[in-house]
Amino acid sequence: MHELQQHVKPARAAIDPLVKAPLTAAAQHHVTHTCSVQERMGRLLGTDGVRGVVNDDLTPELAHAPFTYVLLAHNHPAAVVRLARAILTEVPQSRIVVHYSALSGPFPDCSDERIIAVEHPAAVQWATFSQTDMMLRSLEQIRRSGLPNSWIVMLSGQSYPVRPLRAFEQMLSSCGADAYLWFRRIERSERDLFERYSFHYVPVGNGPLPFPFNVRCVRGVVNRMQPLVRVKSNPRAAFVGYRARRSIFDVVPNVYYGTQWLALSGKAADYITGAIHERPDLLDLYRRTSCAEESFFPTVLQNAPDLRTLNDDVHYTDWSTIRTGSPRSLLMKDLPAIERSDKWFARKIDPGADDGLRDALDAVRARRATGDAFLAPVTMRAPYNAGSLRVGALRY
Repeated sequence: MHELQQHVKPARAAIDPLVKAPLTAAAQHHVTHTCSVQERMGRLLGTDGVRGVVNDDLTPELAHAPFTYVLLAHNHPAAVVRLARAILTEVPQSRIVVHYSALSGPFPDCSDERIIAVEHPAAVQWATFSQTDMMLRSLEQIRRSGLPNSWIVMLSGQSYPVRPLRAFEQMLSSCGADAYLWFRRIERSERDLFERYSFHYVPVGNGPLPFPFNVRCVRGVVNRMQPLVRVKSNPRAAFVGYRARRSIFDVVPNVYYGTQWLALSGKAADYITGAIHERPDLLDLYRRTSCAEESFFPTVLQNAPDLRTLNDDVHYTDWSTIRTGSPRSLLMKDLPAIERSDKWFARKIDPGADDGLRDALDAVRARRATGDAFLAPVTMRAPYNAGSLRVGALRY
């Protein structure tokens, strides 16, 4: 314990000046507005509105606050609408927020007031900050609505539920955590991950680089020959990066990597939206990195002093084709493995790959939702304790 305190005290000393610095006028306005939203929620729900929604002493009103499912998509609007309707069929009191990339045009009107499209969507490009931006815009849209949310669940437009959603919501409401996502700490010795977030990258194309830089070993030689420039390329995009003068590793003691497909309690969502207004420099550090969404959210959540995170992934995925930078598209032949998993959703399911898989998953959920199958055991992990390792690291 004494050794742990020796590590924590320098972190406190480094961050305290930032914590105690006066807020800008814009940040003060946001904090005041956030508090007023919490107060209004408290009057509406009969609670203080400041405590996390996942607590043993939940009021019945807050315990029954609806879930919001955020669907992040850039194509196949019909598949997105089908996912939304599958959710609303099982949990009709929930709400759907769709972020449909501005590069793909407006999201079609589906004549259901529970399905809301983000008003000013980002123009999303793979591996760029726009993927983080679309998540933040979705959270901001939810915040502006002023409506209470027990949990906010981020899904891909290519996700689909595997297990009954009523059981999923019950699990989150009683798991004792404020966030649910898979994550791990980045070690500086992990060259690829460390360079993702310590270099600034510029897109140089929507596909692989021309020969010879499309050859992996050639890029490896170029990247190892010198410390200042990195060349990244895969079938989806290409980037050239240069070493940043200041990176997130210079500011935060522990930097994390994880999934962007996460679930946030109302408390965790408020924390993130408050953090980006009070500490915009954190966003600036990630703005030109690669795949920022896979580090920004886990890092902010894991360094929060009062949040507890359940370290698990809600999705079943198959990464046997990781060279493409995305999981493999699932087919009907994957149904047995999906059923055997303890995951709540499957990804990714492309409409053109196997249209029957969604129908099969609907049948699986219907079977599990009846009788004893609904009470099937759920594999749970103990929440990652906020603990001393995170105390004071990013106290907003």
